[in-house]
Amino acid sequence: MHRGATRGPRLYSEGVSWRVDPQPFAARWHVIGLTAYLAMLALYAVAAIYVDGAGVDPRLYKVLVAAALLGLAVALIGRGRGWQEQRVLLVGWPMAALVATTLVGTVEPDATRNLPGTITVSFVYVGLTCPRWRSLVVVPFGVVAFIVGGVKVLPGALPTVAAAAIMWVLVAEVPAWLIGQLETERAAAQDRTDRRPYPATGPEHARPPTFEARQCLRRRADRPGPLQAL
Repeated sequence: MHRGATRGPRLYSEGVSWRVDPQPFAARWHVIGLTAYLAMLALYAVAAIYVDGAGVDPRLYKVLVAAALLGLAVALIGRGRGWQEQRVLLVGWPMAALVATTLVGTVEPDATRNLPGTITVSFVYVGLTCPRWRSLVVVPFGVVAFIVGGVKVLPGALPTVAAAAIMWVLVAEVPAWLIGQLETERAAAQDRTDRRPYPATGPEHARPPTFEARQCLRRRADRPGPLQAL
């Protein structure tokens, strides 16, 4: 490699880099997590009104409002402290959703019994944002939310709970494994690109002339010019 040559994935000699600035992965997914969390609370309110009408337990609204305010407060505090850039904290949103489902199911089980898919969505979020096997940490929260929110009576409902837990792990781990593989391949490809020598430009880095070019220059130098011919 020539002295002074720079090494890197530049595409143009003018200094324009082909690299694209990384997307704010963690910050973007924190926004998605907060939005999904608030949407889930709204769905529970609508489901309770649809099923029970005027007979909805008034405590339900207190639980939903408190859960929403707590989520917004955590999001604002986290933004002030820079937590939105921490990928490890993304697991907090599905865990908060499962805890909220448990509390809502305790107060108004009709609001959660008809929406078991919210638990599955929480595990899909885990698989899309967290490393492999992180779903095992969330499974206990899902089991409690499924039993309380779904009004499952144990031990008769134990096979149903076990099958649901296995499904949640699969739903989370398949995308987590695929994303992990893609990230590993991308890092390996980037490393190979960074290690590839880059031919520098400029007169000090010019390649030596070939044999044919040297012969042509020698013939041109030996040819007499107009003034020499006179």
